[in-house]
Amino acid sequence: MLVGINLPHYRQFDESYFDKEAGISADVSVIHFNENFWGDAFLQLPKTQEIKNVLKQSKRGIQITGENLKQIGHQIEQIIYAEGARKIILLMEVLMALGDSAEDNMLASMGFQHNFQEAEKDRINAIYNYSIAIF
Repeated sequence: MLVGINLPHYRQFDESYFDKEAGISADVSVIHFNENFWGDAFLQLPKTQEIKNVLKQSKRGIQITGENLKQIGHQIEQIIYAEGARKIILLMEVLMALGDSAEDNMLASMGFQHNFQEAEKDRINAIYNYSIAIF
């Protein structure tokens, strides 16, 4: 998944992933980055419009599916172990692969806006936690 700025998210695994006898495990890799870390001018270049579009779509969340899932997962693993500028190059490749994919699903509706006031965050988090606990 690519989860953009201010998009609430929480990942919960089935109980079977915590059962040692089940013989299954979850493998999760997370990369955090500021969508503007390369500066304003970079995303204004004609050659980077595909990346700019993916970052715009990420504000709704992108679920990676289909044939791209394995390839992008492998690229994300490479980012984690890469050094220096190679990390940025690999991140750009992942974002470009997301731009090429027609199979991915958007996670939030078109009109979704995360506009909670700071005082409401605790209340919203309590609702999320309660919802997760009962399921």
